[in-house]
Amino acid sequence: MSSFRFNFLTPDKDTTVPTDLESNPSDVVHKDSCHKPIGLSGGEITPQPAKRLDFTEATLQVLGGTAYDVELVRTGCGTLSCRNVPSGSLSSTSLRQTVENNTDLIPSVYEGGLKTWECSIDLVNYFDSAGISFEGRSVLELGCGTALPGIYALRGGATSVVFQDYNEEVLELVTMPNVVMNVAHAGDDDEGAPLARRCEFWAGDWGELERTWRQQNTRFDVIITSETIYCQSTTSRLYSLVRSALRETGVVYVAAKTHYFGVGGGTRDFEQLVKTDGAFDVSVCFSTETGLQREILTMRRKKT
Repeated sequence: MSSFRFNFLTPDKDTTVPTDLESNPSDVVHKDSCHKPIGLSGGEITPQPAKRLDFTEATLQVLGGTAYDVELVRTGCGTLSCRNVPSGSLSSTSLRQTVENNTDLIPSVYEGGLKTWECSIDLVNYFDSAGISFEGRSVLELGCGTALPGIYALRGGATSVVFQDYNEEVLELVTMPNVVMNVAHAGDDDEGAPLARRCEFWAGDWGELERTWRQQNTRFDVIITSETIYCQSTTSRLYSLVRSALRETGVVYVAAKTHYFGVGGGTRDFEQLVKTDGAFDVSVCFSTETGLQREILTMRRKKT
């Protein structure tokens, strides 16, 4: 499959890097890299409290009545719409800088949610080609960003889908509009519970979310995540949340590159973490054959 490029606004050639980022140039990451990049700091995430965002029928009406500049993403199961976010729409100065300076990631500030990563398209294509059913299932998408896999699950009859991203503003400006455009506008929400009752949107750090959901006894049938294991310093937090939040008979799909150069993350590193812990069986269910190798791992709890 050819590499997909999300159509962001790009700066003019003479655009200068803002002063507050010039002091830390290693933390400004450009998306023309061959891997999901990360700053010199190693990508340690600053803990953010878990927060559930409002998503009501009123929210749906507002989002549904708004015209967006979109990029059409072609997948094996059809075309999906993703909102392009101009820098002027971003209230956060740091997030505006990611768009204006053509960056993918600023450690502890922004974790790549404005871009559609190619492994998320791999997940959608795999779900479709393998006939994976989400009918009647509860689904969690971690690090969702543009949320194509979670949208696919919604359109496939999932009872509920929780969309999680580190950045609250990404959820409000990208994830929610994408869900409305691709589910409500596509006519896939005509039956069953209204869309506002089938979706939840959570911002915050994985460790904080684990504590919150553990207290609420929140668990899921399916957990999906894409391009989130690029950094060893945060992978253990992701794994801990997955282990806590997955139902006993559930399944996990992890899509990523086999290796992220310079930081040591990737599917081999994550696979070793899972095997060392011993709670899950893990296997490769999809891999690319050309270019920088990408894979999808499946995880299920070991039978006792």
